[in-house]
Formats: sequence, structure tokens, C-alpha cells
Amino acid sequence: MSGIKCRLCQCLVDKQTGFSCSLNDDGFRSMIKTVFPFPISPVHTVASKTYNMPVLVCFQCSTAIRNFYNFSKQVEVIQAKLKRQCLGKDSSMTIDQLVQYIKAEPGLQEELRDVNVNTNESLMMSVDIEATDCESAETSSPMNANEEENDGDQLHFLNRPIAQDYKWISEPWYEPIRCVDKFEVVNNIVDVERRVNLVATKLEELLQNSTNSRQQIPPRRGSQFASDVPEQTASKSETVQFERISTVEMLEAFNQRLSDEQYFDKFTSWLASNVSYGEMRPEHRMQEAFYVLLDPRFVTQCTWSGYTAKGVKGQKVAFCCYQNIRAVLRKVSGETTTEAEVKAFLLKKLRNAKGHLERCKHIITSSCKKKYSRGNKS
Repeated sequence: MSGIKCRLCQCLVDKQTGFSCSLNDDGFRSMIKTVFPFPISPVHTVASKTYNMPVLVCFQCSTAIRNFYNFSKQVEVIQAKLKRQCLGKDSSMTIDQLVQYIKAEPGLQEELRDVNVNTNESLMMSVDIEATDCESAETSSPMNANEEENDGDQLHFLNRPIAQDYKWISEPWYEPIRCVDKFEVVNNIVDVERRVNLVATKLEELLQNSTNSRQQIPPRRGSQFASDVPEQTASKSETVQFERISTVEMLEAFNQRLSDEQYFDKFTSWLASNVSYGEMRPEHRMQEAFYVLLDPRFVTQCTWSGYTAKGVKGQKVAFCCYQNIRAVLRKVSGETTTEAEVKAFLLKKLRNAKGHLERCKHIITSSCKKKYSRGNKS
């Protein structure tokens, strides 16, 4: 055992009085785990190799650890008694009432005084132990002096008072273990209970909202436009005899028939049952209704003002004159759609009517390409 150092204070074990302890002892190992928040290896590791040698703790360090362990257990007992006496009578007491109850309770003060007396006696036992100092810098060899400088960052139990807070210089994340005030314990318990009640309330609200949402099934897609969709008053069994408009005469007759409010509501409800409400944007619903009403071949003969692309009037159908048809498209698209949006939609569809018809027929316009030689590019 000659030359073996203490695992904690790094002093030579054979230079101190008393019996040293080993970290392999089951009882002392559990105390080490309670006192230190970080693990201490019970074996020696040098150059990434583990040696099966006993790791010893000197008599003074083991005594300090045992005293601290016993004191911690006594504090836990007092905290448990305090919790039972304060919260066992009335769990709905406020923080101010708990503080007043603790101040007015004489039994708690007596128990705290008994704990202080027992703690002082146990600590005095470790102070009365006769300890021998390690070799000083004057009598030690240069090698020992270098070792003491390298070990300057370790925890020194012998050179510091027991009541002083210990901390690791080389471990800045470590916080010393301290005794918790009884008022702080009560406040923490009440605060945790308040948070648990708050979380339980929020969970109940979420469960209630989830139950209500299951009863009202929303649309699969486009739920943000659900408020824009008009109510479908006509049932699917109610049908309307309608033929897609393909001539100017049919367009004028249908626009005149829509002047009847009763027929207008009936036809709009029927058209609503043939459009995917709640699954498309308003302009998409208007586009679907537009091609239900009009034949794509007839749309190529219409413009908004009746003028052709070259400015000739009379060769195209002026769609701006059929106000009732525009009203149907506006109602089908949604209540928030304005007249200006309907006009912009029709201008776009009438302008691109030819391209839409060719895409429907799967026809791609093409022209013959003339081949040019490198010598003659005329």
C-alpha cells in the first residue's frame, strides 16, 4: 500500500492515521453516488488501460463523506415531515397561509433545533480527529513538488472548513450541494401543484375541442375557403334540364330565362351540386362552372367587348352584355367574389379560349421548318 494516493485529496494514504476505505465497498459506493453528482470510477485507468487495483479514500475524506451523507438523510426526513404536516391538512392552502402555518407551528422549530444539534455533534467528530499534514514543499523532493502543482485543481478536504462550500476548479459546471430552506421547499411544492393543475386544464380543453371537431367534419382541402361557399339548397335528386350553350341564340335565350328569380335560384343550386365546393379556390370553382355552361368551341367565338384582335366589331359575341350569366358565375364562386374579379376571370378565359380548345383536343400547332445550308442562309 506504500505510495498509494487518496482518490479525492491526492495525499498519501500511508501517511495518515486511521483506516482507509475502498470505493469497491458497496455501502461506501452508495454514499459516494449520493454526495457527488458526477461518477467516480472505482478502478485505475492509465493510458487507456484499466488496472484491477483498489481505489482508496483516506480516513479523513471518508469521514467527511459519511457525515455529509448522514446530514443529507436527516434533511430529507425533515422535508418529508414538513410536507405531511403542511399539505396533509388542507391541500388548497395558499402560499401565504402555508408560510403563516410554518411560523406558527412549534413542533417544526423543535425538530429543526434537534437536527442542528445532531449535525453539529457529527461534524465535531470529524474535526476532533487527529490528522497529519502531508509533506510540505520544503521537505518534499522536486518530483513531489511538481505533483502538488499538477494536483492544484483537485478538491482539498483537509485544508478547507467543513461548513464552507466545496467546488471543483477544473469543473465549472459543478454546483455545490446546499441545504434547502423549508420555505423554499413549500413554495416549490405549491408551484408544482399549480403547474400540474394548469396542464390538466389545458388537456381537458384540447380533449373537448377534439371531440367537437369530430362531430363537425371539415372539407378535405381548401378549408380556408369554406366560408366563401354558398349553401346548397337543392338536393341531388332535383335535376335541371340543361344543354351546354354552343350558339348565340342559346346564350341569349338562357340569359333571358335567368331573369326569373325562381329559376335563377333553382339553376344555381343545381350547378352548385356539380361543382366541387370546399375543395377548390374560388377562381377554380368559377372555371369549372364556366365550362359546364359553355362549350369550349363556342367560347372561341366570344370576346368581352365584341371586337376582334384586329379591332373589327361585329364578328365576335360581346360577353359583357349577358349580366345574368355573370351573376351565376359570381354566386357559384363564393360570396366574397366581386364583380371586378368575375370580369378579370372572363377576360382571361376569353383571351385564351383557342389555346384551351387545342389542349382539350390534344392538338399542338406546328409549321413546316425550312432547312438552311451553311453556305446559303437567305
